[in-house]
Amino acid sequence: RESFVDDAGNKHYFVPDGFNEAFVPPLNPILPNQIKQNEKFVSADSLAAYLMNYGTPKTIIRAKPADGTVHAVLDYHGDNKFSEGRAGHCLHNAFFQATFDENWRRWREVDHKMMDQVAFAEFIEEMMPTIMRPAGADLLEMAQNLKINRGVVFKNNKRLKDGTYDIEYVEKDETKIGGGGHVAVPDDIEITLPVYLLRVPQTINIKLRYRVEKGSPLQFRLDILNRGLIEFEAFHLMVNEISVVSKFPYYLVG
Repeated sequence: RESFVDDAGNKHYFVPDGFNEAFVPPLNPILPNQIKQNEKFVSADSLAAYLMNYGTPKTIIRAKPADGTVHAVLDYHGDNKFSEGRAGHCLHNAFFQATFDENWRRWREVDHKMMDQVAFAEFIEEMMPTIMRPAGADLLEMAQNLKINRGVVFKNNKRLKDGTYDIEYVEKDETKIGGGGHVAVPDDIEITLPVYLLRVPQTINIKLRYRVEKGSPLQFRLDILNRGLIEFEAFHLMVNEISVVSKFPYYLVG
């Protein structure tokens, strides 16, 4: 009889009496139902849709909050309870790299960093569309009023009943001190924006701190409180939605 190839790609021969049958491993084995694929997606929704169409009972989702990666393995190992822990091929993979929203990236760039008056005013003007409180016009006016000359001496600062700070200053030229004014500075700023690209906007509170030293320029600092927790929760929510839509389990990994 002629030789034949089984479903796994193994070639078999029938030999006469007195001879032994030999196993010859194939150079390119063909495994049944084996898919080798590495897909990369640019949105969480696309990954969820792919898993809905091509997922198998062995599909799992592995998410790493530290770097914002989501890795779905569609042919993972079998569940110990039902398949005695048989190893899967792990050759059919789908990936998604979560990226920060551009506006959130700009806010986190200045987090806990001191800025002089000009840099602070320019940043506030740039990020006005994301600022919800205090009123945009009021904050913009404050930022514009802070674009003052270097020849400014600060006299006094005090906290007002509404939570803002009143900073009194006088302007001077080379020979004398003249003029003066007051600038109301809010204690915190409320922004609304998505943490990750293409996600739903959320409200985030940012503390506005300042440093006043007699005879020195005024400096400001914007502190995003619990930034790591904010980003972790946003990532966790996104991965959970992928799991709910695709109906596959997810695991947070380090």
